[in-house]
Amino acid sequence: MEFPFNINELFHNTITKLEGQSLIKGCNPNFGIVLDLIGEASRNAQNLHRPVTSANSFISSDQILYVLTDPKRNNGNGAVLGIIKTGPKKLFLLNHKGVQHEMNLSCILDFYIHESCQRMGLGKILFDHFLKVEDFDIKRLVIDRPSNKFLAFLQKHYKLHDIIPQVNNFVIFEGFFGQEELASASNQYRSSLPNRWNSMINVNAAGDSSPFRSRGNQSSISCLFDQPTKSNENNNDLWRANSVADFSKPSLQPTVFPPQPVPTSNPTKFNHHRLW
Repeated sequence: MEFPFNINELFHNTITKLEGQSLIKGCNPNFGIVLDLIGEASRNAQNLHRPVTSANSFISSDQILYVLTDPKRNNGNGAVLGIIKTGPKKLFLLNHKGVQHEMNLSCILDFYIHESCQRMGLGKILFDHFLKVEDFDIKRLVIDRPSNKFLAFLQKHYKLHDIIPQVNNFVIFEGFFGQEELASASNQYRSSLPNRWNSMINVNAAGDSSPFRSRGNQSSISCLFDQPTKSNENNNDLWRANSVADFSKPSLQPTVFPPQPVPTSNPTKFNHHRLW
């Protein structure tokens, strides 16, 4: 993308890193022109409702912008070839098991290579530079609403194709949680039923402080396995007698009374009331 002024005065390297906090309102107005036009071109390429990158949203923000330029184009005035914009986000992400993780992450918000120089390896050059400078693990990428072209680019060059579904517009890939998923699976295995059962037995063996109710001298766990001894046979029989209903007595039958005639309020022609 070419401009009617020399952009080499704004971007001194082939790939320039800009921090929004280092740019203040009222700086070189050409910065705003470049950011607005490149952001609009990115919006059109991704069919978005509004641009993600603009001068107002970037200047004085905590976002970072990488700008790829060719200083020799446009008769030596230079041209912008592409951008990557990142910024911090507080997100709630789900792993494969549906466990939610609250994280503060640096996310890719915008990635664009101008149509005149696509399929020339420039996107790979820009992305590799970004990963190297930020010391970023490719598996930890978090991308806001990536286009189909961006997803195809990541699958081709970085083998990222297995997406972990989310309830928001952000995309993460297989391996994002790394050891956290292994630790989560290990914790779930430790909390399985046999271990819970063993913990109940251990607590019951503690003595009088046990929270489980006991029957006679037996605990609620040991009574399931031990045979009743002579000393507590009577107690067990008494407990069974009190806990089982006695069906030997005949049940009471309800008394049914026949309907009684009720006189009506309308007299007949013989001047007496009907009984029913």
